[in-house]
Amino acid sequence: MKMTKKGFDPVHEVWKATCDNCHSKFEAERRELAVTDDQRDGAFAHAKCELCGDDMVFYPPRSGR
Repeated sequence: MKMTKKGFDPVHEVWKATCDNCHSKFEAERRELAVTDDQRDGAFAHAKCELCGDDMVFYPPRSGR
């Protein structure tokens, strides 16, 4: 077997979010998040901001690495 393109480990991919309320920026690995897969919009995850407690939405890294 021959690898023609090196992929990535989806468990360790870094997802990012910005709090709309206090503008704090966060990063988390997929395994730290409760991911929702939507067939129309793709995958996303919700989490609470550690600073203000507002709800944030995490998105996976863009494809085309």
